[in-house]
Amino acid sequence: MFYLLGRINSALMGSLTVLALYGIGKKIFSPTTGLISAFFLAFSFLHVRDSHYAVPDIGVTFFIVLTVFLALLALEKKSTRLLLLSAVAGGLALSFKWTAWPVLLPILCAVVGIGRQADPHARLRRFLYLGCAAAVAFLVSFMITSLQFFIHPENLVKTIRTQIITGSYSSFAIWQVDTLPGWLFYLKTLTYGIGWLMLAISLVSFFLLTYYAIRDREIKLMLLLSFPLVYYLAMGATQHYFARYATPLVPFMALFAAFGLIQIVEKLFSTRQSRTIALVGLSALVIIQPLVFSLRHDQILTRTDTRTLAKQWIESNLPDGAKVAVDALVLTPPLSTSENAVPFSAKVFEVEQPRFRGIYINAPPEYYQELGYDYLIASSYIYQIPVLDGTQAKREIFYKTMDKDFKLLKEFYPDEDLKEPPFIFDEMYGPVVSLWQRERPGPVLKIYAVNPSINP
Repeated sequence: MFYLLGRINSALMGSLTVLALYGIGKKIFSPTTGLISAFFLAFSFLHVRDSHYAVPDIGVTFFIVLTVFLALLALEKKSTRLLLLSAVAGGLALSFKWTAWPVLLPILCAVVGIGRQADPHARLRRFLYLGCAAAVAFLVSFMITSLQFFIHPENLVKTIRTQIITGSYSSFAIWQVDTLPGWLFYLKTLTYGIGWLMLAISLVSFFLLTYYAIRDREIKLMLLLSFPLVYYLAMGATQHYFARYATPLVPFMALFAAFGLIQIVEKLFSTRQSRTIALVGLSALVIIQPLVFSLRHDQILTRTDTRTLAKQWIESNLPDGAKVAVDALVLTPPLSTSENAVPFSAKVFEVEQPRFRGIYINAPPEYYQELGYDYLIASSYIYQIPVLDGTQAKREIFYKTMDKDFKLLKEFYPDEDLKEPPFIFDEMYGPVVSLWQRERPGPVLKIYAVNPSINP
């Protein structure tokens, strides 16, 4: 129930983001733009995929989009109340993830846009009043929803320090996620996250809108463009790579693509009927890739995960209380222990994760025998990721020679061809780039007996 509630929350906020994006498109461009942008977002693979999982990326994306929408409303209506609501939504976004800090920029744009409409003699006072009021609303919202940081501020300092350190190279912790520069990594992510065609149109539209914003000094466009631009630059600069970190960009790319598509249609077609037909046809063309990806992802999720299959086999064949070393607790079968009772478990085991880098250790195989381990479980979600601690070469040898040093009891593959599908770091959460190379979710799992004489 705990995980189900988290997933329902993500699904709900993912759906509400579609509505909020429609509001932005309608306010800043036209109802048609809002409708098409909502249509694009509803089928964008990265957003659809992450809306299945109990992770904060969909929640932060919703509150970012809501912040921008309320800021636009405040600017249009010159409303202090709407500005404060926008700041509250921004505080909630930051509470979900600290990487949402660029959400302050749309709020600041709204402060400037509303303040400059005041009498010139009272403009400075108006700026200060609006800015302070928005800052207080933002901070109060953040503080109320992030009490853990104020009860234990040392955790916040530790988290920030860790993020800075791990973001100094193309990695996540000690794992090397990619070798590309950060800005190229996130562009590559969007090629499958929203599709090549939507990405191409949205990029051209972004540069066109940026030109309009600078040429006309249009505060609404500056408000709209500020978050995605700064967020993309900031995340690319950190080199702290995770594909789902690109999720907050997806609604804005969908909006830019909708704007660009309408511009293309209006340039190429003259009559209302021909424009409507062209717009429907081209919109369908744009969403083909992300729609197919989304449907295939959902189909795979209906099938039993390799970790569940392995759990069933282990509980049927291994003795109760056996000592098992695993690559990573969440990336191997969910076995019940005396400290952590896993629901629907038939047996209890002594499960240990020897090191952060997996069951590989810089020691001979006898190490496991000396410590009394009975079984080892290797996960492709761990051994396929290179590490940056200088042990990669020895680590590769360890996994390649496990069949020689230990007794292979059972293997579980996500496809019938018994091949390891393509893998990127984000596959840990669910299928991404291996959608057509697998039949079920989950890693390749290999179960070994430490003592060659052991039979299950």
